[in-house]
Amino acid sequence: MIAEGDLRLAHIPDPETFYRVEKMKWGGKGKAKDKTTVHYNPRITMTGIPLAAYDYVVSHMPSAKWKQSAIIPHCSFTKGNAI
Repeated sequence: MIAEGDLRLAHIPDPETFYRVEKMKWGGKGKAKDKTTVHYNPRITMTGIPLAAYDYVVSHMPSAKWKQSAIIPHCSFTKGNAI
């Protein structure tokens, strides 16, 4: 497990499973959402996201919210291509 750093240094035996998005969600519990944290999947959590990231709007939706919409989960991982 790598808390932070260069994933090229990590041994990831099955990248397709490691990076697969099941359901992205914000940190926090219940209605107390922590929008500075995004759980990408059970293995990857992004922290320290500035709240100003939600000020950038694309088609009436913050770009950070687009990452959690139906767009990313429908993409597939192909060896050699990162999403």
